[in-house]
Amino acid sequence: DGVYVTEAMAGTVSRIDLSNGAKKVVASGLRMPEGIAVFPDGKLAVVETGTRQLLKIDPASGVINPLVINLAVGFPSYPGGLPPYLITGVAVSDSGIIYVTGDLENVLYKISPQ
Repeated sequence: DGVYVTEAMAGTVSRIDLSNGAKKVVASGLRMPEGIAVFPDGKLAVVETGTRQLLKIDPASGVINPLVINLAVGFPSYPGGLPPYLITGVAVSDSGIIYVTGDLENVLYKISPQ
């Protein structure tokens, strides 16, 4: 069994094996990935706040596809870096509906699968 984590400053999404703690990077080169959720098919929904996009990532192949662009996410310039309490969240329902919190405008996006 494993869990997926985003590392905003490193620009990566990794899988942590819970049986032994091993970490495997499944996507890299991202700009400030924050929120993460798993689709029913095992692919990942990741909010890339640096580009204000919602991405779909295949953890098996590393293929990254943008799903939604121009989201109201990502904190504007902040002296000394990002404040620690502003995290963009994402969740995926069993039916594939995606929910994303938008911290810039205090919104909740509901994105239906195509």
